[in-house]
Amino acid sequence: MSGHVQNNPPVGRTGSSVLTIVAVADIHGDIEAVRKASGVLSAADVVLLAGDLTNFGNKHDAARVVTEVRKHNPAVLAIAGNCDLPEVDGYLIKEGINLDGNCVIKEGIALVALGWSLIYVAELGQRRHKRFVEKAAATIPQSGPVVLLTHQPPFGTATDLVPSGSHVGSRSLRSLIERTQPLICFTGHIHEGRGVDQIGVTKVINPGPLSAGGYAYAEVSNGQVEVLEIRDVK
Repeated sequence: MSGHVQNNPPVGRTGSSVLTIVAVADIHGDIEAVRKASGVLSAADVVLLAGDLTNFGNKHDAARVVTEVRKHNPAVLAIAGNCDLPEVDGYLIKEGINLDGNCVIKEGIALVALGWSLIYVAELGQRRHKRFVEKAAATIPQSGPVVLLTHQPPFGTATDLVPSGSHVGSRSLRSLIERTQPLICFTGHIHEGRGVDQIGVTKVINPGPLSAGGYAYAEVSNGQVEVLEIRDVK
């Protein structure tokens, strides 16, 4: 990942000082779920796709998902997940919407991201995954409010809890959050981990799969989180 800061990107619709964010995760190629969420998507200033756009699909599968989202809102930023083939990452880069390893500034808010997951690097372990996290950390500005988009949840919250009662998130990502304290961490990956939690001042939110109807909604104004909640597509 190579860091890049983009100022005044084409990801705003209202032009107001309030940044409205809709984040969705784990679409898994469900185009109909995207269509059902058309009203939700179209009303946002920026739409964040938190990985697993496909179900072990290629760049063409990812393109179908991104194209459908863009029909409703062209202001899209995305990352790949463990259920996306490696070429999906390249597709997102080519489209200019890959937030992994980049930093986009909108309404004074730095949007940064960490794609993939521990499963993707499972054979390499937590130690190697820490290197991915540290690369993402290098894109975070030294000052100003930050919103973080990840696929893998941080360890030890409601968002990484599986039915067995175990926490399966990333310890190194949690450490990054503890050190940098972004306003929000939007995440996904753990379908059962739908919920909102907190690490220090950071709100961590996993809306569950869009294919199940859940999405995260946030309003950020003057560097403060005014609204943050999980909503369901009606």
